[in-house]
Amino acid sequence: DGDLPLHLLVRSRSATQVTVELLLRPIINNPTICAYPGSLGVNLPLHIAAEYHCKYNILEGLLSSYNEAARVQRQLLQSDTKSEGRQKKDAQYALEIFEEGRGSDDMSLDMGSKMGAKSSSDPRGSNQLALGEADFNLRSDLIFVHNPNVPKSVRPYLTTYYKDEKERIGRLATVIKREAIQCSKKLNRGECRKLTEMAQLAWCWMCSNDHYAEVISDIVLALPIEAVRFLALAENPKSEPVPNTPIKDCSMPRCALIIKSRLSFLGRYVLVRDSPPLHKSETCVILRAKDIGAMESYLSIQTLLSDSDPDIDDYSHGCGSVYAITGNTIEVDRFTHFARKIGLSQSEAIAEIEEILLDSSASGDKPNLKQSGVKKSVFSDFCKLHSIDNSGCRSVVIKFMKSKQSFELEKQCRDILRESGKSHHVVPIINQFSFEGDSKGDSNDFTRDMFGDGPPLMNLSRLKFGIVMPCANGDLRDIFYREGISSSNLRENASQVGETLQALHEQGISHMNLQLKNVLRFGKQMVLSDFGSALFLKSIEGLNAIGGSSTKICPSILPPEMIAKLDLSNRDSFDELMRYWKYVHSDANYLRALTPHERQAISQFVESRESKTSKINEQTDGQNWKNNISALLETIKFEDLPSVLSKCKSFKHFCDVWERMGQNYNLWETIIRPRVDEQKQCVYMLKSFENRHDFPPRDISGLPYKLVAPSEKVDVWIFGIFIYELCSGGNPFHTGYQGELRGVKAYSRLYEWDRTAAEKSIREHVQDPLAQDLLSQILVPAEERLPSISAVLEHPFFSPKSVEAERYLEKHEEMQLVRDNTVTVRKVTKAVSHMLEESMEKYCKLAFATDQVAFPTCLVVLPYGLKIDESINRPVAAATPKLISCAVRLGKCLLEINKATARLSFWLMMSGKMKGGDADNFKYQMQEWLKRARFESCSSIAMEIVNGLGCGTNYTMICEEVLAYDGNISKAKAYMRDPIRAARRAIKQNSDEICELFLSHSYLYLVDEATLFPICSPKRSQGASYPIQLDPNPKLIANVLLPFMNIVVMKALAKNKYEGLANLLGLQPHVGIPESWRSSEPGLLHSVENSASIEDFVILQKILREDDLNAFLDDTSTSGKTNMSQSFHSGISSAYDSASLLSLSGLGLANIDLSPGDPTIAAVPMTQLELLFRERDPDREFGKLRRVTAGSPGKSLGMWTNTETIRQMKSMVEIAELEEQLGELKLNLDKTKESAAQYTSLMSKRNSLKKNMPNNIISLLGGSTFSFDEPPQVVQDNSQTEDDDKYSRSHINEQQPQDEREPAPKQHPPEIDNHMEISTHRMPPAPPRVNIDPIPKTEPAEPNEAGAKKKMRKSKRRFRPWFTAC
Repeated sequence: DGDLPLHLLVRSRSATQVTVELLLRPIINNPTICAYPGSLGVNLPLHIAAEYHCKYNILEGLLSSYNEAARVQRQLLQSDTKSEGRQKKDAQYALEIFEEGRGSDDMSLDMGSKMGAKSSSDPRGSNQLALGEADFNLRSDLIFVHNPNVPKSVRPYLTTYYKDEKERIGRLATVIKREAIQCSKKLNRGECRKLTEMAQLAWCWMCSNDHYAEVISDIVLALPIEAVRFLALAENPKSEPVPNTPIKDCSMPRCALIIKSRLSFLGRYVLVRDSPPLHKSETCVILRAKDIGAMESYLSIQTLLSDSDPDIDDYSHGCGSVYAITGNTIEVDRFTHFARKIGLSQSEAIAEIEEILLDSSASGDKPNLKQSGVKKSVFSDFCKLHSIDNSGCRSVVIKFMKSKQSFELEKQCRDILRESGKSHHVVPIINQFSFEGDSKGDSNDFTRDMFGDGPPLMNLSRLKFGIVMPCANGDLRDIFYREGISSSNLRENASQVGETLQALHEQGISHMNLQLKNVLRFGKQMVLSDFGSALFLKSIEGLNAIGGSSTKICPSILPPEMIAKLDLSNRDSFDELMRYWKYVHSDANYLRALTPHERQAISQFVESRESKTSKINEQTDGQNWKNNISALLETIKFEDLPSVLSKCKSFKHFCDVWERMGQNYNLWETIIRPRVDEQKQCVYMLKSFENRHDFPPRDISGLPYKLVAPSEKVDVWIFGIFIYELCSGGNPFHTGYQGELRGVKAYSRLYEWDRTAAEKSIREHVQDPLAQDLLSQILVPAEERLPSISAVLEHPFFSPKSVEAERYLEKHEEMQLVRDNTVTVRKVTKAVSHMLEESMEKYCKLAFATDQVAFPTCLVVLPYGLKIDESINRPVAAATPKLISCAVRLGKCLLEINKATARLSFWLMMSGKMKGGDADNFKYQMQEWLKRARFESCSSIAMEIVNGLGCGTNYTMICEEVLAYDGNISKAKAYMRDPIRAARRAIKQNSDEICELFLSHSYLYLVDEATLFPICSPKRSQGASYPIQLDPNPKLIANVLLPFMNIVVMKALAKNKYEGLANLLGLQPHVGIPESWRSSEPGLLHSVENSASIEDFVILQKILREDDLNAFLDDTSTSGKTNMSQSFHSGISSAYDSASLLSLSGLGLANIDLSPGDPTIAAVPMTQLELLFRERDPDREFGKLRRVTAGSPGKSLGMWTNTETIRQMKSMVEIAELEEQLGELKLNLDKTKESAAQYTSLMSKRNSLKKNMPNNIISLLGGSTFSFDEPPQVVQDNSQTEDDDKYSRSHINEQQPQDEREPAPKQHPPEIDNHMEISTHRMPPAPPRVNIDPIPKTEPAEPNEAGAKKKMRKSKRRFRPWFTAC
């Protein structure tokens, strides 16, 4: 009828504890029977067991089978009434039923029945009664944990619960602690153990209610860290929504915070287990963590902000004023209390809140936080800014360090910047710690045990110092490679980093480790981190130098002066180096004997053993650790290890030695080890020295190199590498992932690094023109490098919209057009080589203080027009008396200017001789010469005088003029008194006379530098045509165009004397040489063979016109002195300061000011001419002239000539090659018929080419025989093959010039033939660059094998390959 035997037994009123347990044992493991209620109401087996106080295992079995029984109330019906009228008794839970027996006689009888009757006077009986009470409590607590919410007593307006009993909660806490310790110990022994059901349910119940937070705190504080971790990982079977979730992830906030705090580092930082280390090395480890220090304050603020009807007591408690409190707002004092928890001061926190409000406010008015408070949205933005999640945890990183020096530098540098008020671009330190003073030596061992639910995190016991910093959104390296950086962001990021470096330098600190990975992003701001390698620019303690072994060094960012080179032919220096680093070298050799796998295995074994326990028990381990290490070795045993390792008596000693050897091994391999260049018989190494505190001091006098002191220039170079990587995505040197230089070629390249190598690398890999110019002033040797970060930040690269930047970009565009359209000739004749060496570019760089010429400067301005005379194939003026008279007069003035410059040169040499060291003897000799001149021939005496001056025989006519004529005619007296003033007066007089000829329209003609003939281009409907017609402007003629004309006149006189000038001015041949020009013959000092006089005259004229240019600048309305400044000529050439002064050194310019003066003033003519071409020739056609050079388009000198001349140069190259082959084949004519046939074929082709070439071109470009001159050598990259002699001449001739701007596939460039028109300078688009390449030759017949070998041997013996031209 629905009852179990157990129900019938109880209903019979004859049941006892023993009989009830007897009937319960068979059913305790059957969930269905355990849930059977009986026929009279609800009376579960658990209720009956509780009523009869059954044993613990009976109760545990019933609850395990049907755990909901504790939540079911017993409801009995009285059995003595009819079923229709049965009455229910009071409902009771199993805990209430069981607790009814507490303190009753039944409880005493129950204890006596189990323990035996004992007298009350027997102490053993008392103890047993106490034990019985403890057992009763244990059974009560078992039922309680399955339903903790059972009320103890219900009274009106007052209900008490069993869960409020402190004794019961204390008993459960004791059980939890005891079992946690036991389970954690068993886990350490590898045994699997879980909490009992009672302890697990009690622990989960407590953690699910913040009311028991204090109990949780008492439990975790009383337990060791292993036991606390065990409890944190215990699973909650009743967790929602996912059952069996670890308690650390499903506890109530306060309880979870308490557990995490106990498990956390420094009581507030919880390491993120699933995140790999951000950085790991032997001396430093950086780990992600969560800062829970402000979690409680955050949760309380969120509670207030989410409460629609806040309680004023919540606001006022501990926070001061409650002024103007509104919904969704917190008071300022509560907010600043929270800010202090996350490491911000009150002023910093308020400043950030005000900045957030200003960004979101349209009015821009400063808010009053005292009145408005901090709103919920503003507080959310503040938390996002500081990486605080919805639970109140803040993402941070913890940097563990081994070196105290690095730890102190991290703090000291930030403190210095904070005191100076310039720390806003530096990662702040939230917290810091040091365990140096702990006697145990392993105070931070618990950091190794964080969340031990898997393999140990890592061994941090040796890293005794550390700092805590906020976690960034990423570093610049990851951002660059994953997200990319726009040009504007690139400049902004570089500017922020540069400003931080500048602030460091102002405080005397050099960062020394600027890399992309050390620049972090916080929101929109880039900040600098890692000051562990910083050095002070001025140190009063110890040796202050770069390269100390205690400092982390990144070789790939160091400047060339940090690399040393030793010649192996002299072993003394190398031996000194090896003796200095002997102890490091020996350790490195020991470890190098092991395989990489063995080294890694032993390192992991040492780290894992150290991470398991902070103290190795040598007595229990015995020799096991040696056997374990032997098992890791592949080819040897432990006894075969180096003696320093095999003789270790303890594992701790082995760990110390292994750590030292590993440290020395890494130091040797990455920093110290010399890189041997077997080809050059030398070694390269980084300039380093020993300064580690735990190693004996070393005398630096034993080093074979001089150490480099920290300086701003070193950081400037490092900043340049930083910008280079941002612009190009790589380092200019071959480097590894960790920043080491890879291979001897990288060391050699860095050691030999110069401006040429820098500009080549920058031009190939950096596209931004402004960045190219900046880097060309940074990535250069120290003596040429910008002196400070301040000078770097002033560059237009950081202000691309400035006037200076725009002007530089215009200049760069001009040079790019020239480079793209420059024709490069692989080989040239000696005559062409001489023309290139004496081109207008050379003299313009001297005369106008510039290092770049982007347009033709060989020009002449005439007051009349010219027309092409087909009979003589050059432009001439009309043969009218007026035009002829005008041309003669113009030529006379130009000759007089040249003559005045010659006189100045002569008298400057005379003045120098008069005031030199042997002045008295020379004056006496001069008096003797003057006396003899009255009776003897002036020419012979003049020859003696110029020989005495040492100025060359070309000055003889100038000297003879002084001796033969009156002083007023020869101007001798004026030049003797003040040669500069006399020459300036003469030049000014003739310049004014020239300007009188240009009172009407004038014509600017470009001049072909090969022929020195003006060029005339046909009229076109669009674009520029030459000549360019100019409006009357005497100042433009005198100050801008005349300086160029004077140089062209000197070149024409050097080439063909008066006839050259006549051709330049367009005089017809029948006019002849005007007689008025003959008086200027003493000034004809120039010749093609000796062009030094032109160079001297150019510099003298530059000095003479400085005053006129100053006046011209003042009167010019189109541009002022400021606009002509360094933007156009940022790369002012130093050629004048070096080469030009050497050429003038023979003049003996004593006490005469010939300094270069202001380069901006000297550059005015070049700047004005460029503006003229921009206005009148916007397409840059330049009258169909092309620039030709024999070397690098951007570096070698070039000249502007017509396309026909370029074609003839190409033909001459091929003719020369054919003649060389003819010379070789002619030697074998008598030996083979094939050679004769080939000789005949080549001879025919050669005669055909020469027949089609005009005789004037042949004579102009090198004569009837074609011997070639070596063009200027192009600096080759060190990484390219240097032994060019290994290649045959034919292979080298096949090599093509490569575009320097970007790499291109290997292919033959387009050839120039008779049907191809060379494109002119047109913008945009820029036409492709044209390279000169030989015309395809008819392949000669193959000689026999013996003849070919003999010919090749003779070729190598008799002919030198032109590899330098390639």
